[in-house]
Amino acid sequence: MRFYKSFFTLAVVLAVSLQAQAQHAVWANKVVEVSSQKAEGKEAFSPDKVLGEPNAKPLGQVSNDAWIPKKEGKEEFVEVRFSKSLIARQVTVVENFNPGSVTKIELIDTRGGKHQVYENKNPGPIPELFRSLQVTFEPGTYRTIGVRVTMNTLKVNGVNQIDAIGIADVAATMVKEEFKSAAADENGVSADSSMVNLGPTVNSKYVDTHPVISPDGKTLFFARQESPQNVGAKMMCRTCGTAICATRP
Repeated sequence: MRFYKSFFTLAVVLAVSLQAQAQHAVWANKVVEVSSQKAEGKEAFSPDKVLGEPNAKPLGQVSNDAWIPKKEGKEEFVEVRFSKSLIARQVTVVENFNPGSVTKIELIDTRGGKHQVYENKNPGPIPELFRSLQVTFEPGTYRTIGVRVTMNTLKVNGVNQIDAIGIADVAATMVKEEFKSAAADENGVSADSSMVNLGPTVNSKYVDTHPVISPDGKTLFFARQESPQNVGAKMMCRTCGTAICATRP
């Protein structure tokens, strides 16, 4: 009887241990500080909307289920905590709409220390309408219990939204297939490809994305977001109506 009891105890311990090892990723479960907010509590666009797994759909559109900073500034931020600490190897920030404004990501250890793992000195609009910004790195000697994400919302016109923030002790992608965006580069950082403004004869103060050059190489087409002249959320710019077309000489 004693043998069976010992065997059963060992089996339970092993099962619990394996289950714990399988839980590689955690998503934020508490907001501790935020620079600005449009709403509070569980209301649409409130900071609490960054908690839990990503759920803001449809992607690439303004969602009630993601946080929106109230202000436009160089130092907009949100700081979150997790239900448990990890020796992290990655952090993922889901930008469900108008990505490209994130300038810095810092891990918060269990003693309150900050460890910067991501910096973007050239924030700005990128071709994608949404992005899962995945940053991977070598594990440190500290355990991560929180994350602080800083944004320069002045650099990306229109609404800038964050849906979720998570960490993992593995480098594998945390998000489900539908939330994946451009693959990370060889250094483990999702590419920041801020577009170049071609001047007032082509671009406007609104967000221009998805540039496509015509087969003859003379015409540039692109989508324009958030313009009051748009029909719907975005418009393809062409040489008609209120749209603009850039043609090479």
